[in-house]
Amino acid sequence: MSIRTTFVLLMFLSVVAGYFMLANFRSSASTEPTTPWFYTTNMDDIRSIRFTTSDNKAIGFLQDQDKAWRFDDQFSMQVDYARWGGVTLLLSGPRSRRALFPKVEDPEQFGLNQLFLKIDVTLTGNRNVTVGLGDKTPDQLNYYIVQEGNPALYLIDGTWGDVLARLTSEPPFPAWYYKIDPTKVLFLKVTHQGQDQSFRLERFLGEGDVWRFVGADGDVVDSTRWNKEIKPGLGGPSTFTLVKKGVDGRAKYGLDASKSSINVEYQPPNEPDQEDPDAELRRTIDLRIGSLTPDGKMYYAQPSGQDYVVSVDKDWVDNFTKLVTTPPVKPAGAK
Repeated sequence: MSIRTTFVLLMFLSVVAGYFMLANFRSSASTEPTTPWFYTTNMDDIRSIRFTTSDNKAIGFLQDQDKAWRFDDQFSMQVDYARWGGVTLLLSGPRSRRALFPKVEDPEQFGLNQLFLKIDVTLTGNRNVTVGLGDKTPDQLNYYIVQEGNPALYLIDGTWGDVLARLTSEPPFPAWYYKIDPTKVLFLKVTHQGQDQSFRLERFLGEGDVWRFVGADGDVVDSTRWNKEIKPGLGGPSTFTLVKKGVDGRAKYGLDASKSSINVEYQPPNEPDQEDPDAELRRTIDLRIGSLTPDGKMYYAQPSGQDYVVSVDKDWVDNFTKLVTTPPVKPAGAK
């Protein structure tokens, strides 16, 4: 396991451990009777999980025959375990802060008419658990929570809900999957037809981001062109579609003699903000670009070291390769 993977995994586990420590501290500090389990199950019995947000966006995960957790979609990609960490542990038995009411008389009062987050958990033996998180309490420490089939209203620790909700806003994509927060990109290198250009982000507290050429001079790029053509695509192409698993017959996709590649280094999703994180704590995405798809709208590509062929937007690739053919040099006299 690499140093950066170990570091990110430790950070995620720290968040999970922090949740349990905080929940135990609050429970021990309270004079109320022992708080009840909201529900409890064996984490090894969990087979699939689905999260649905208030705007009806859903993301699902399932366990395959090899006990590996994967996205429940057309990609069927294995999750990034540095991010996945203790998710099944969190879902195996959350202890409530307290049982608030035996029955919810006014769901809207607690945000239960439009749930902040709905969680569906499928267990072995054709069992299911469905819970819904409503609003946070006025002190922002807990969520109102209900369980399907149980009329009672409970309070659940806010950290528990926040950790799980983050899986919808920052899905645990594998490191090679190019769909990231563009503000976390720190380095970009584009290779095209035997030539390359590299760029780095310069970031200082209280000042705007500045992108520079990597080299002896370290000149600032033309910000007008950068902001229009490159910045919107730093987080990845708008379309990143799995074509097939397995790269046999590479010539069919133009990957046997690729002339272009796009390399990106970025901060992990849960990495604390730093001015210039050590390279060991960064993640790298490296896409080898192949030929155009038959309709001419996409390029085939292969993530480095992965047994997948994907397709990405033609305009996105062309904008990046122009950084080599016509570098974004700042016009003379421009500020």
